[in-house]
Amino acid sequence: MNPQESGSPSPELLRERYGTKARTEYVTELLEKYRCAPGTLARIRPSDRRLAIALYERAVPLETVEAAFLLAAVRRGFADPANGPVSMIRSLHYYLPLIDDLLEKPLEPTYLAYLTAKLKELRSIKDPGNDSPADSGAQEKTR
Repeated sequence: MNPQESGSPSPELLRERYGTKARTEYVTELLEKYRCAPGTLARIRPSDRRLAIALYERAVPLETVEAAFLLAAVRRGFADPANGPVSMIRSLHYYLPLIDDLLEKPLEPTYLAYLTAKLKELRSIKDPGNDSPADSGAQEKTR
């Protein structure tokens, strides 16, 4: 059985995936990206920190997590208003099914670029004339 299947990747895999980035750096970066993701409460809970650690231990690439944030933002932004307003995302766990799906079938770079453009379009519709640095965060996250 390989380490991925047992749930704890080898230290070699973690080094290969993250280089010298320590667990603390990975968790801090992931949680900051989550805190700034569209639709979140901009708060980090202890359960979010535990999940970020678990994602590190599973060797989940930060790019995959960022793609989940982007995909969720676009889906939520273009949700049918007839269904009522979408509620705020209260936990990093909200993204876990998307992260797992993206691990199985990663998005093509061209589709990520398309989603980034859609999110920018959505932001310009909801807040015309506001191209503040905070609004470009999702674009920077996918690079």
